[in-house]
Amino acid sequence: MKIFLLTDIPIWVRPLEQALQAQGAEVVVGLSVPEHFRPDRFVNRVSTAILRRKSARVPELAALLRSAEAAGGHVINGAQCFEVGLSKLGQRDLFLASGAKTPETASLSLGKRAFPDRSVLLKPGGGGFGRGIRRLVPNEPIPEDLKLSDDWVEQVALTPSDGRVHRLEFLGTEILYHASSPWQVGEYDYCLANVGEAAQLSAGRTLPDTVAGPARSIAQRGGLQLGALEYFLMSDGRPVFIDFNPVSSLHPNASELFGRDPLDLVAEYILS
Repeated sequence: MKIFLLTDIPIWVRPLEQALQAQGAEVVVGLSVPEHFRPDRFVNRVSTAILRRKSARVPELAALLRSAEAAGGHVINGAQCFEVGLSKLGQRDLFLASGAKTPETASLSLGKRAFPDRSVLLKPGGGGFGRGIRRLVPNEPIPEDLKLSDDWVEQVALTPSDGRVHRLEFLGTEILYHASSPWQVGEYDYCLANVGEAAQLSAGRTLPDTVAGPARSIAQRGGLQLGALEYFLMSDGRPVFIDFNPVSSLHPNASELFGRDPLDLVAEYILS
């Protein structure tokens, strides 16, 4: 089987590439499909960093995924997932359309505080690893050194009731596992590849319906097959979703839940 991994950072998908090759697949990695290559599967693994590095390529890549879908190709994390993953406002709309809670969020493109009386986070569309996020207290002006663009948002800052950030890793329509790590004011990088032993992992089947139900609805509406949703738990025990991430990192200890490397499960899903 021929697999095309669409990515702006090839080194990030190297382990997946190797897992696919170990199962007999022919794999090509990049931002454009070679003329001679006719893939059986397209897998979108484009990071939000593309908004900072190669933003002019975004419409082209969305069109590539749409074209593959229109031609009847098997596309994983297709055009809708791609576009939502690159838009904080798109994520807000998706969460609300799915009947899920999410922090109040508004565009910062005009450079004005949308929620002046509350503590907020200023988030760039092309962050990744919490890069560029600023926290403002009530009535604090937007910093003059902030280079705003159309993809910046202002989001009301919340405090999780249990002091943790939660992540659900999806594989197809199923929640592969649940992970959580300690939340800290002023810290925004909760990539599971970096939190080490601070993360707590459990099988997705152990989640209550109050979490799993809206999460599955979000993933289905957003076309998320590989990737993660992040959320806080509030005092009523219900989740407030804060991120839709099609290129999340698998935790190194996730293999302990399955007795095997979860990347092998991902490769099997892509090839199935």
